Amino acid sequence: MFPSEINQIFLRVSSFDSSFSLIFCLILCLLFSYPATQRKWLTLAAVATTAIIAVFFVVKLGLGILLYPFIFALIGSILSTKKQSLKEKNGRTSKQVLANSIVALIVVILIPNKEIAIPLVIFVFSIALADTMSSEIGKKYRGINYDIVSFRQINHGLSGGISLAGTLAGLVGSCLMALAAMLYSLNLYFGIYVCIIGFLGMLLDSIIGSLAQGKYLIDNQVKEYGPKENLVKGLHFFDNEMTNFISILLTILTVYLVFAP
Repeated sequence: MFPSEINQIFLRVSSFDSSFSLIFCLILCLLFSYPATQRKWLTLAAVATTAIIAVFFVVKLGLGILLYPFIFALIGSILSTKKQSLKEKNGRTSKQVLANSIVALIVVILIPNKEIAIPLVIFVFSIALADTMSSEIGKKYRGINYDIVSFRQINHGLSGGISLAGTLAGLVGSCLMALAAMLYSLNLYFGIYVCIIGFLGMLLDSIIGSLAQGKYLIDNQVKEYGPKENLVKGLHFFDNEMTNFISILLTILTVYLVFAP
């Protein structure tokens, strides 16, 4: 699961002079910030948050690691703007960025061994991409939506709901990150692990969303946001961002405790 054979291209890119790597990182962030704000992929604060996280990644793990959050940010941003909710009309917020990336940041800060930290970061963004693609494409292709725990049919867009299109999209997302992971290591088993962990993390997100995320009865419809007095299921403070964070944290913590050498 934690490969020792690292792709030489990745090693060369990651071994660039730290000053050059930081400058290149900042240039990439600046280039990304224009379409991100103009197309309302991210708010300005979210762009700044993304840049700070990227700098931490580069300082600790080298330039090569940026490939994985970049893939997630680009695909996730494009998909999320296809049908933006009122909550995201100005783009995804810093809170949403942190929900998907703070576990990777914790890994980078707390784990000095790069051969463990880099795979864990890749696992994080495999989960995040699988979950984002599942959610966004599941909303677009409005097939039958079932609660992953009760298996009862529920409204589209509610956390905990799964559909055939959304589930397949999540699998595609984890497979895409697995292909990108081959640029870190050509070990086939590592790519398979990236795919499996991304998909399982996505499923755990749905389970937590079903059991813990707040649901509110408003105008005879169950919705994910509302006043506390309208709460009919879950916890009031447990929103979609909390669900994302907890599902990624539990998955990565399990992988680390069970498989880390």
